[in-house]
Amino acid sequence: PYPGYATFPVGVKARVYDAFTLHPVLAELDMVVSVAKLKVHSTTGVTLALKNLIGLAPTSEYRRSEADNNRSWFHGNVNFDTRLPRVVIDLNETVPVKLAIIDGIMTSEGGAGPWDANLIQIKPGILAAGFDPVATDAVGTALMGFDPEAQSGSFPFVGGENHLILAREARLGTNILSEIGIRGPAITELKVPFKPART
Repeated sequence: PYPGYATFPVGVKARVYDAFTLHPVLAELDMVVSVAKLKVHSTTGVTLALKNLIGLAPTSEYRRSEADNNRSWFHGNVNFDTRLPRVVIDLNETVPVKLAIIDGIMTSEGGAGPWDANLIQIKPGILAAGFDPVATDAVGTALMGFDPEAQSGSFPFVGGENHLILAREARLGTNILSEIGIRGPAITELKVPFKPART
């Protein structure tokens, strides 16, 4: 029923984009639920509920050329990307996640997708959910054996800034495990160390 995309302003805290071109239905939603895989990524280290919002942006509007099959304008430097992690924060400022669900029942490690030669399937059998998407991602990161508070440049955040720290600084939630109330088994009981997407 929509003739095209709509413009959604990021707000005064914009880091990369002042506004996003997104599907108009987003303006009609009562709440956004981000359902993501428990997975690693070569640029952002982990790709969970926060980074999952990248999928809201139409590829046709955010690629550098028609030959690109990804949102290439979102990416910055290949060796250490400060742009993509900040785009993740801009998207979460624009479309706040009210419930984050991370599916780690069956997933992969060692790479971001089938184009990575090191990608292998694994079955951790884990589900995590929370009303604070940053905290949920922090728990997901810890469940993969990584430190959600790790400084940018250290594993798993060797390809770009730690967007979980950026999210905390933006007051979107907390990535500090000691501040997160966890219901259910402890992280140490469920942790399945993942191979990162970069070595």
